[in-house]
Amino acid sequence: MKKRTIALSISVLLICLAVCIMLFQVTVYGCLFWECAPKRPFRVLDLDLPANLFPREAIVNSLSPLSEGEGTTENGAKSVYWNQGLGGALYEMLRFPSARQASEAFRLRKEVFADSGTNKPWQRPSALTFVSPKADDFFVGCGNWSEFRCGMIARYAEYVVMFNVVIDSEMTYEKFETSMEFIDNQISTRLYP
Repeated sequence: MKKRTIALSISVLLICLAVCIMLFQVTVYGCLFWECAPKRPFRVLDLDLPANLFPREAIVNSLSPLSEGEGTTENGAKSVYWNQGLGGALYEMLRFPSARQASEAFRLRKEVFADSGTNKPWQRPSALTFVSPKADDFFVGCGNWSEFRCGMIARYAEYVVMFNVVIDSEMTYEKFETSMEFIDNQISTRLYP
């Protein structure tokens, strides 16, 4: 009887220890050890966009960490302006603790791409043909916010990329598509060498 009580006590202690370890893992890392994203040999801030993707006279800010993490382990955002602020672009690169969390973030951010007046989802014009061969989730569409914009949102494992631009005479569909290809290639070659 005494051996049985000791065995039961040890079992309960081991279960409590396992639960504590899992709670620590979730609290500190935001995921359970079997679903956490692996270490990567690059940082989010290494995935900046070059100025030549934008109009010549554009004011191109650097990719900088966001002030609020939104559950990310790493993040960065970049804004670009041209034509005295009438044209603009926003680029966000987010890394989540797990692919599951990134998938949910992709779903939520995709809902952002809706016309501001009608709340209809943005549509892909026939002029935009690029589709990422490597992204786990990928969406491209165009519509109206305060001006006509096109946007891309993509998920690569635990990374979510959001890129949207004002489409005008200086930032055409073709330049937007070139930028999407650059973004896709930049992260794909690092994740899937």
